[in-house]
Amino acid sequence: GKPISETAICKSICDAGGIDALCDMVASSKDGSQAAIHATGVHANLAQASEKNCELILKMGGVERLVGLLKKSHKLGVSRRVPPDMKLWLEKASEEAANALWQLAAKAPSCNAAIRDAQALGPLIESLLRSGLESTTANYSAMALVELIRSDEASKRNAIGARAARALDRPGPRCPCTCRALFSRSPVAHPAAARAARPLRAAADALAETAKK
Repeated sequence: GKPISETAICKSICDAGGIDALCDMVASSKDGSQAAIHATGVHANLAQASEKNCELILKMGGVERLVGLLKKSHKLGVSRRVPPDMKLWLEKASEEAANALWQLAAKAPSCNAAIRDAQALGPLIESLLRSGLESTTANYSAMALVELIRSDEASKRNAIGARAARALDRPGPRCPCTCRALFSRSPVAHPAAARAARPLRAAADALAETAKK
């Protein structure tokens, strides 16, 4: 038979009340669980499909839960008590959460504002720096940051606040020179930055311009 389009699948999920269930799954699943990771991935697909879906995700509390997942994944991911296999799942959760936040911020102005209000800038910067510039998580985080900081002047100032400044002074062991490369106006300041996607350059430019003010 004729294959079902992704748009039709997304519509069916929304019509069946799936967004509410997905938001609950993100909030109630165990740390690093595949259920939360898959639910977050569906959030990204739904957000990409239409602005209406983004509004529904926002209405159901999805934005706050995605930001909460990103914060929690980062906090647990840097703990020495967490086993290596769990850290891999937590990194995947961060990747999916960053992607979902990017799609929401890019598609719906109301979600963009809600993500900023939920204090997502700090966790996104931390995810970017912790993961390393070559990672998918870093690229999703950078693209989300681009959408957030270019839409609001206050976000640009916040993005070079205490967390970013602290990261610049103390780069993590997994991303040597990453901070300097990101916040430099030239992406060739470090080989890793040169291989990164254009959103990293856009984020660096926006932050550098703000730093001049």
